[in-house]
Amino acid sequence: MSSLSVCSESIEILDRFTYFGNVSSSNGRSESEVSRRLLLTYGIMGSLNQCLALQSSKQKDEASCFQDYLASCFAPQS
Repeated sequence: MSSLSVCSESIEILDRFTYFGNVSSSNGRSESEVSRRLLLTYGIMGSLNQCLALQSSKQKDEASCFQDYLASCFAPQS
């Protein structure tokens, strides 16, 4: 791990960090961010697909299914 001195303050140089939900890396490339977003999308679409599959058995309407989907997107992750 390296650091940089700015105005007599030592600043740690990181390989990658998250800022406003986006992963940034020191090399400026975005593969890890793209991979992270694809995995999130895959999980969300899987949840939505499962919800739609249950729609016929539970007689859920599309609005209710979409509300469930949104709730899963904003639920705190542990």
